[in-house]
Amino acid sequence: PGRDAAPFSATEVGAMVRAVAARGAAVTAHSTSVEGARIAALAGVAAIEHGFRLDHEVVGLMAANQVTLVSTLAVLESWRTFASTTQTHRFNSAEGRSTIAGLRETAHASVLLAHRAGVRIAAGTDFGGGSLRANQLAWEIETLVAAGLSPFDALERRHRQWWSAPWRA
Repeated sequence: PGRDAAPFSATEVGAMVRAVAARGAAVTAHSTSVEGARIAALAGVAAIEHGFRLDHEVVGLMAANQVTLVSTLAVLESWRTFASTTQTHRFNSAEGRSTIAGLRETAHASVLLAHRAGVRIAAGTDFGGGSLRANQLAWEIETLVAAGLSPFDALERRHRQWWSAPWRA
């Protein structure tokens, strides 16, 4: 499928969620598109990682289905620094910098939209494949504040909500 198309249908993801739940575990999904997040929220995944592009419908589904958003905004901050450390066109070209800036703006708005809709938000780093590492979680908290969450909401609620997340039970 195209970059903004979801690779699975809500029916397919829902079947995975039910099969995994029957074995006592939960499904989380990576999504950077509105359609992918919508399908994941409809299917009842426990969490959506990234969630860079969300809309009112999706955050409503996430809130109704108790889907946690695991934000990874600091990944986009790290990408901005790559413009001075790499020769990769995606990061150091004017087009690449503009694309990253636009995605950053959209991702910040998406997290704020989810927060205002009452979606549980946990801070993440995309550790294991992204540009951040597990010891850089504080950068994500700082970035949540930059996106418009209060320091209290970015730190205390993230900590408390992560520990009460359904997949931790």
